[in-house]
Amino acid sequence: MNTMKSALFIVTSPLQLLCAAEAFKYYKIGKATLVVKYGGNDVSNNMLRDMLLEYPLWNATYIITKEKSLRETYKTVRALRGEQYNLVLNAEFNAWFQNILIANIKYNKRVIFDDGVMTLNDYRVYFEPRIASSKSHLEKELLLRVLGISKFRPNQFYRFL
Repeated sequence: MNTMKSALFIVTSPLQLLCAAEAFKYYKIGKATLVVKYGGNDVSNNMLRDMLLEYPLWNATYIITKEKSLRETYKTVRALRGEQYNLVLNAEFNAWFQNILIANIKYNKRVIFDDGVMTLNDYRVYFEPRIASSKSHLEKELLLRVLGISKFRPNQFYRFL
């Protein structure tokens, strides 16, 4: 029987990667998959690249760039779809691409880690009124549905709260 804990980590900033590395140790993860989404900040992106070399904890790493976000999100979902994770760990609970990824994989528990002061605002804006995302991505969601990728359902997001 395989008792190794598996986890999917999703990060978009150097601080989130640091939190992910700490969570890896805290939860005693045996098999870890990392999804990194690079944004528009070159300094942050370069730090992320450097930190990936500093923390070689991941069994598999998937990269999503700002320029090819939809295509790379689709490819990542397709690659992760057959996996079963004990944990999914991420910080930006209202990020569309993260919620699309999470809606299309199997997992037992979702852990949201704090990556800074934005969490204080997000709690008031999203958690209290139970809003999972504030942006509409109708065109992207329609295209993904045609490609066989499930859309994000907010009721799934709150199943563990």
